[in-house]
Amino acid sequence: MQGYSGGHDGPIWSMACSGDLLFSGSSDQTIKVWDTRANFTCLTTLQGHEGMVLALCVSNGTLYSSASDSMICVWDIKTYRLLETVSAHSNPICTLAANDRYLFSGSLRVIKVWDRETLQTVKTLDSLNHWVRALVIKSGKIYAGIYQAIKIWHADTFELDRVIDIRGGSVYSMVVTDSWIICGTYEKGIHMHSTSTRKTATSSPDTQGRYTVWASTLPAATLASFQELTTERSRCGMWIRRYQHRP
Repeated sequence: MQGYSGGHDGPIWSMACSGDLLFSGSSDQTIKVWDTRANFTCLTTLQGHEGMVLALCVSNGTLYSSASDSMICVWDIKTYRLLETVSAHSNPICTLAANDRYLFSGSLRVIKVWDRETLQTVKTLDSLNHWVRALVIKSGKIYAGIYQAIKIWHADTFELDRVIDIRGGSVYSMVVTDSWIICGTYEKGIHMHSTSTRKTATSSPDTQGRYTVWASTLPAATLASFQELTTERSRCGMWIRRYQHRP
């Protein structure tokens, strides 16, 4: 197999991995389990939701899923058994994240914090301005992408650490490294924020969909690592953008 594997009857909204297993959540209300060692064979289909499966999260042998039905399902990865179903929000749950102690779920204007052992709500982070579509737990902090902002809390005390202004739209995706907070927006922008110096950079696509990093605020050493990129069409017809990093 190269480039494509079928199986769902609708768009795929979410994915997660655990070892050699790949989980995919779809608008067809199912989660499929794929064996990446065996030519991406579908091992089983998990059914427990009554809406689009919007988010998947794997932590410590447990798969968590959420959907447009406002429910969170908890699955045993080894047996694929549905362990519990929680009526979690009053709106679709767009994103999930977890650490060793808590599960975090993001919905319309709210993030709920759940005790992983009891699945009881221990904290609600509200007063958000829009849908929470991106959640990351990294180095003891909670990162949440909302409309034109990223909010950051301490994961142990839930105290607000800071708010990053995202000019140009709603945050739809986000990754956090040791050095960078990087988010993608609905308005086609990629925004990068230093975790230490708080310097920022943004990018936008050209007419061919290629991204150029606008990095007037970045140090020269960092800018150099973004200067080379290639764009080519893959065998399955998708455009692949490669950014060559030079330390």
